[in-house]
Amino acid sequence: MTPALKTSGILVAATAISAAALLLSQGKAPAAQEPGTRPAKASGKGLQLQSSLASTHILAGDSDAYMAVSLTAPEQKKQARPKVDLAVVLDRSGSMEGEKLSQAKLAARQLISNLAEQDRFSITVYGTDVEVVFPSSVATEASKRAALMTISEIYTDGGTNLSGGLLAGKSQLLGLSESTGRVQRIVLISDGQANEGIVDRSELSELANQTAMAGVSITTVGVGLDFDEQTMTRIAVSGRGNYYFAESADMLATLFDTELQRLGATVATQVSLRITPKQNVEIREVLGYETQEQGGSYVVNIADMHAGETRKVIVALRVRAGQKGTMELADMSALFTDASKGEARALSSVLSAKITSDLAVVNANRDMQANRLIERALTAKAIDEATGLYEAGRAAEAQSLMDTRAVAAQAIAADLGDMDFEEEMKSTQTRVKQGFAEAPAASSAGGKKARKANRKDAYDLMY
Repeated sequence: MTPALKTSGILVAATAISAAALLLSQGKAPAAQEPGTRPAKASGKGLQLQSSLASTHILAGDSDAYMAVSLTAPEQKKQARPKVDLAVVLDRSGSMEGEKLSQAKLAARQLISNLAEQDRFSITVYGTDVEVVFPSSVATEASKRAALMTISEIYTDGGTNLSGGLLAGKSQLLGLSESTGRVQRIVLISDGQANEGIVDRSELSELANQTAMAGVSITTVGVGLDFDEQTMTRIAVSGRGNYYFAESADMLATLFDTELQRLGATVATQVSLRITPKQNVEIREVLGYETQEQGGSYVVNIADMHAGETRKVIVALRVRAGQKGTMELADMSALFTDASKGEARALSSVLSAKITSDLAVVNANRDMQANRLIERALTAKAIDEATGLYEAGRAAEAQSLMDTRAVAAQAIAADLGDMDFEEEMKSTQTRVKQGFAEAPAASSAGGKKARKANRKDAYDLMY
């Protein structure tokens, strides 16, 4: 499968299909769902798994459809937060000289100062060389004071050996003797593109995936306007962590504070979703993720789950349906580790749909929440494709692509009577197009800002 956010003809086809359905729907509001066609749900201690199509009905014969799968974590209860093992991996390459390094140091100090005595942490720096300047230690007041002094002595030097920094941070965490029931996280901070060690984007993504499979998730923080946001995003997604974009260095402290709060609210780690299509169903694409195919199933690794959070996966399907009845489309199973106890858990469900030959019936039985999730993902994909056009000096085409996608998303929202979502899509379109219009030169500071802000919008919509 291709990584999502990759340019694809599916976007154009999906827009056409959505538009055609709207024209034939004649403005009908969603009807009540028929018995047996509700979204598939499964609940277990810690998470809820739900899957649904854009409509509870599908057309007889060959058709394309989108499936929205969501995992939701329960709200935080009054209980002790999981213990955290943190590896701060900080870029000290020459381009971090000055204010960026000063603010990064300040943010790292704040992050470490807020750890509890049940936590452990380490600090790794990388330029051309990689150095563990503070080996993993229990976060006692004495060790935190010593770490703050170490941070003050970090200086800039050399290139950007990002992979070396990741490997060193990973070793600090995997070398700990006891990790059951603990959240293990690398926080990677960089302002530049990898130019030493592993530099290929796909290889860095695979390194992040291997790290996550070992139980260590990776959050990435891009500083300034010169980092490769596509690489940093892919590392975060493959590494089951979060991605942040700090337009200015003084935003780092706030981002790190947010990250620590999220770590403290972690309820599930090593989360994966297995999707197995039924007979006469083909998975065309899993939007936003790189997947592993295993015996006819597709496995998607998902970021660590925090209290009250929902993660979504949108799947493009090709369905060959009979003429009537109910059709099973896919088996879903979610595997995860309970963060508080370190215990492995599983959930499973089956998604079915009613078959009809009447497109009006399909449109009258649409699922509002599923349509929201699907349209957000398709819009994220459009933003990424438009940003690529913009980078290539094709700003007018980028604007046109966003207009086409916005019309489709807003029309579906309006037809469903979902005014809040219609406004959300309008706001997103305006924000993205303003970036293209105000910074026509992609190599300029304004162009870099627009590119990173737009891809952050795409990330937030997709995940």
